[in-house]
Amino acid sequence: ASLAGLACRRTLPHALHLGLPATAATLYTVCGSACTGGVAALLLSPAFAAATRSLLALLALPAQLWSGGGAGAVLSPLLGAACGAGLKMASLLGYYHAAVLPLILLEMEGGVFSVLGALDASCLCCACAGVCAAVAARPTSAEEGSACRRALAINIWFGDFVEACYPYMARDGYVRAAALCGAALGGAFVLPAAARSSAYLPIPIATAVCDAPLPFAAACASAFLVPFVGTLLRRMPPLAAWGLLSGLSDAKDAAGPSRRRMSLSRSSSCHSELPFSAAADQRHQH
Repeated sequence: ASLAGLACRRTLPHALHLGLPATAATLYTVCGSACTGGVAALLLSPAFAAATRSLLALLALPAQLWSGGGAGAVLSPLLGAACGAGLKMASLLGYYHAAVLPLILLEMEGGVFSVLGALDASCLCCACAGVCAAVAARPTSAEEGSACRRALAINIWFGDFVEACYPYMARDGYVRAAALCGAALGGAFVLPAAARSSAYLPIPIATAVCDAPLPFAAACASAFLVPFVGTLLRRMPPLAAWGLLSGLSDAKDAAGPSRRRMSLSRSSSCHSELPFSAAADQRHQH
């Protein structure tokens, strides 16, 4: 398709250079572009088929390690966690549409759901939904609460808008760590089970169509809860001001007037004693 688009930019000026009429120029441009793209696809299809088989084998490796038991049962969740956190970081750095989405489409070329799609739905959508839900629960303004509620709904019901949490991750290292931990935990559930699903679907439907619904549901729940709890804790007031020491604060406020009176009486007594102290110092000097 890319080569066809590039060829279109060449064939249209060439048709105008040949002096072809409008209809003939259109047909010449369309046919030339289509032939260029078709020939390129014919030549490159074996390489893309080999790349697809390698990708599928690589994605199936954690599940094979998990089923094999032994050290593989420990290594498989670790690989899944690394993939989940890596996918989150790739999206955060802007590589989702350039690298991740083409790999998802490559994996889904046979008309089946994909492991990367399940990672997308759990590690990106649910993790973002957890951050946005916490911000919506304790917003700093009405506008922030409204925006995060909308982002939460889009992530849960449309499987999209995973960028909504990135400003909060960029501003707060704890929120970023919580989101990455949630994504890692989600990946640790998805890859050992080789769960296949897709983003851009409502999360309940993505769970229903998944070939391993229980591990996928656990991945979505963990990827949501860890960022939600982490972000919510960061938005709560400090412990002393939150409630446990509020009684001491109230007692301090109640005792404020009496303390001010005592302070005034001390200051007046100090001022009254100053002349005597000065006279005593003079006598000591003489």
